[in-house]
Amino acid sequence: MSQKLFSLRARARAAAVLAGRDAGRAAAEMEAVAALGAEAHAELRAVIDGLAPPDLGESGLAESLRRYAVLAGRAHGVTVRFTAAELPALGEDQDPALYRVAQEALHNALRHAGATRIGVTLSRTPRRVILEVTDDGSGFAPGAPGGLGLASMRGRAASAGGTLTIRSAPGAGTTVRLAVPLRRPARRQTSQPPGRPPGQQRDERTSGRAADAVGRAHGAARAAGAGAARA
Repeated sequence: MSQKLFSLRARARAAAVLAGRDAGRAAAEMEAVAALGAEAHAELRAVIDGLAPPDLGESGLAESLRRYAVLAGRAHGVTVRFTAAELPALGEDQDPALYRVAQEALHNALRHAGATRIGVTLSRTPRRVILEVTDDGSGFAPGAPGGLGLASMRGRAASAGGTLTIRSAPGAGTTVRLAVPLRRPARRQTSQPPGRPPGQQRDERTSGRAADAVGRAHGAARAAGAGAARA
């Protein structure tokens, strides 16, 4: 793409020089500039669509997804509206799944559906984090054969333990919804001090008390016997 941009600048300069000398050649140079610009734009779109997920642990899921949505929308000339609630920490496999499903849904809306309005929303409930990507594009019949990355999105949703729902119809746009469960941290087990198990310790204390009672009874009997002998 850098070579195309260099050629574009060179052609534009040539057109500027020729504008006052040879209108025909200047027009030809401008046509070449337009063609090169279109090719560079297409390559830029392809690069953005294929971007790998960033380090989500550094910027967080919401901020990383917001940046991608804005960048992809600008590359295609479409405004993408993005909203996000404050999100809790998710599992290592859940953040990438949400990001990739959103990326695929945006790709479909921008490249295939011809959408003019797209919304990306990240919300949460007490038990789930929910991603929704909606567009006003051409839509499709969900049961129709074809790719559009649907199989990939379903696989990513399953890997994160989530539920993927797709609502669409020809001419009615599309909504992609992924809900992933919040995973509760494992309960920490209370450690026991070194020694015998608590149940065994209770048994030993009970046995000790019984032994003390028997000892006291024997002592009382000996004392009574000694008193009777003196009498």
